[in-house]
Amino acid sequence: MAASSGEIRRFEFRRLVALALLGSGAIASLTGVVLFFAPEWRAAGLLHWKFLGLTKGQHDDLHVISSGVFLLAGLAHVFIHLRALVEYLRRRIRALMAPSYELLAAACLVLLLTWGTLANWKPISALLDFAENFRNSYVMPK
Repeated sequence: MAASSGEIRRFEFRRLVALALLGSGAIASLTGVVLFFAPEWRAAGLLHWKFLGLTKGQHDDLHVISSGVFLLAGLAHVFIHLRALVEYLRRRIRALMAPSYELLAAACLVLLLTWGTLANWKPISALLDFAENFRNSYVMPK
């Protein structure tokens, strides 16, 4: 790829990683939403279900591959910026781990959502039930 001054720009691994994170994250997000609302496997096959011209299996394959690329690019991003990350954490570790309302709120939120999902709590289970009912709405009556 030529730069504006006519010089050939060298390949930048950092740019590749950033763009891979952006692209694979966007695809994984989109396919995740599609799969959340997609019918169950049997119904999808019987109905020849497609969204954006892709079958449920193709969306699932895209989701798996783009999630894997996102994970690998994320690890490469951490590796590339490891020195800066370590230096930042060294300087800020006390401030980051100091008891704060935000740290407490974040920990409580994660624990509450995890426990609520496993315990089938109503607000959380309602969302999961909605998704299941939506997916089951594709099933044809006998």
